[in-house]
Amino acid sequence: MLAKIILIPILLVVFFAFSFLCYKKAPPTMAIIVTGFGLSKPKVVIGRGVFVIPIIQRADRLNMRLLKVDVKTPDNGVKNQEGVSLWLDSVVTVQVFSENSTVSETEIADAKCQNFKDYIWHRQQAAISNFLGMSEEDIAVKINDVLQGNLREIVSEMTIADILTNRKQMALSVLENARPDLAKMGLEIVTFNVQDIKDARDQQGHDHGVIEAIGVQQEEIVKRQAEIARAEAARDIAIAKADADRIANEKQVEAQTAIARRNNEYILEKARLKAEADKAQADANAAGQIQDNLRAKEIRQLLTTEVASLMILVIQSPIQTTRVYRSLSGPNVIPCGMLPEMPGSYPRFRRYRFYGRLQGTLT
Repeated sequence: MLAKIILIPILLVVFFAFSFLCYKKAPPTMAIIVTGFGLSKPKVVIGRGVFVIPIIQRADRLNMRLLKVDVKTPDNGVKNQEGVSLWLDSVVTVQVFSENSTVSETEIADAKCQNFKDYIWHRQQAAISNFLGMSEEDIAVKINDVLQGNLREIVSEMTIADILTNRKQMALSVLENARPDLAKMGLEIVTFNVQDIKDARDQQGHDHGVIEAIGVQQEEIVKRQAEIARAEAARDIAIAKADADRIANEKQVEAQTAIARRNNEYILEKARLKAEADKAQADANAAGQIQDNLRAKEIRQLLTTEVASLMILVIQSPIQTTRVYRSLSGPNVIPCGMLPEMPGSYPRFRRYRFYGRLQGTLT
């Protein structure tokens, strides 16, 4: 019984020690390839753990990180469509195919795979076969050999003008051309960029100076275009300023014309109102004069009648004459008085002399 109690902890320690030694864990950027007993084909583990039985199984590691490779053409360069030798310096980024890779349906069909997962497995097996146990430098040499061939093929189909002015299209052409070749090796090409283009050198170390001449010519073209653009900009500014001045002058003339028109309207309206006022005043004066004339006529008629009556009354009786005199006293009749009766014999009728004047009308 005591032996069993002692044996159990020993077995547990051995089990945990064996598990610790056999368990392998792969980081996300590293693949563990397990081969050996019990496996008909290599087992690839990425980002998780796996048990590897010592002695009868083997665990190898394959880098899944992005690999940056500097691809340069030979010093004597590659010839383009025009037969000019060019030296190119480019950089390519590759990685082993994984579940995060981008694969088209056409690529899956061309590889005769059933689906995406099957395609990735086949590409990983190709990478294991080609690069397992190799250093990054050795892998870079293989990639360089493949890309130099593709780069030479693309450059031979392009002119110098296209290569210098459309590097992006050239890089895209190289990437599309090299992708199937690298995929067969189990590598996915991620990016390809052309960094520098120069004249290739011959065996004596001399270059033909084509790129330099094109650069000088292009520089002169750029300068001329800049001067033309500057002149056109100055012309546009002058035209815009002239148009602005013209519009401002037209607006000023319109404003002054409107002011003059309003002033004329004011003067005409003022004259019209004055004419109406003068006409009304003249009409009022004429009406007043007519009224005055009518009133004077009425007064003359009235006085004529009254004076005739007065004379008659004077002849008849002095008493009545006095009464008439008083009754005629008013604003329109101003009596001057009566003369005394003349001495002497009295005629049949007494004679009286009456003096009076009518204010404003009769004297």
